Amino acid sequence: KKLPGLDCASCGAASCKAHAEDVARGKAKLNDCVHIVNRQLLNLSEKVDLAADNLKKAKDDPRPSASEASYKLIRDLSNEMKDIVDRNRTIHGKEF
Repeated sequence: KKLPGLDCASCGAASCKAHAEDVARGKAKLNDCVHIVNRQLLNLSEKVDLAADNLKKAKDDPRPSASEASYKLIRDLSNEMKDIVDRNRTIHGKEF
């Protein structure tokens, strides 16, 4: 259900169904699908935009907690991006 159903073969499988079967057998990762990773990155991009907006607002807010909250959000997003990279270090069993 998570795969897009485009059957583009960018993951190396002939179809999304074949890729799903490979994932179920442990021979592939869901994140081998470039469209899954693109969705994750788009989601993070939207969160970064929100964090930037919050940081801009916090700059004008005299309360230190506003800046601290924005900093924490940006740090959390950075860690989330690193996690995506770590999960995608191998594609088709080859490390890059």
